[in-house]
Amino acid sequence: MKIQSKTNLLQSILILSIIAPLISCSGVPAVTEQTEPTLETNPFEATADSDEQPEDNAPTDLGGYAMGSIGFDAMQNPTFTYTGDPITLSFFYQGTGSDTEVGLMFFLDGIAQPYQIIETSHPDETSVTNQDVYLSKFQLSSDIRIEFTVSITPVTGLVGDEFGLFPVTLFEPSFLPASEEGNFGIYHQGSFYLPITIQ
Repeated sequence: MKIQSKTNLLQSILILSIIAPLISCSGVPAVTEQTEPTLETNPFEATADSDEQPEDNAPTDLGGYAMGSIGFDAMQNPTFTYTGDPITLSFFYQGTGSDTEVGLMFFLDGIAQPYQIIETSHPDETSVTNQDVYLSKFQLSSDIRIEFTVSITPVTGLVGDEFGLFPVTLFEPSFLPASEEGNFGIYHQGSFYLPITIQ
């Protein structure tokens, strides 16, 4: 019995002598000295007349736009029935302020729909007419109101379905940042117009 208890004691001491250094090595992480990041210039303190202001962040007069429906009241959530013939809808864009580019897409049940611009009051200000597109572009300025009619043949849905058709306007869809470090900011931002019900 005494030999077995001495053996157990020796084994315990041996195990502790192996485990103790391992515990002490992994217990407390090494403390590293924290340094504050230093900036040569603070981009938030740059002013419009500052020579240090990055070109990408120069103050810009961003144009604006208004969109509306023609021939139907979008506020009343109108319902159009698809019977196999394309659905035609008319809208307008009115520019406000400086020149602006806007893009137009249509989504039905969350799926982008091809469409055609079959008529427009300012063809020179519209990127594409009489072709199936998913995105068309309009050049707007404060003195131009572009009226246009689109033709949509839904590519989703079954008989009896009822979906919301959402016109979506994208602000400056052709914009690209000056460098890979740049960002899009408000450019390419989508604005949803009132839904139109399609049966």
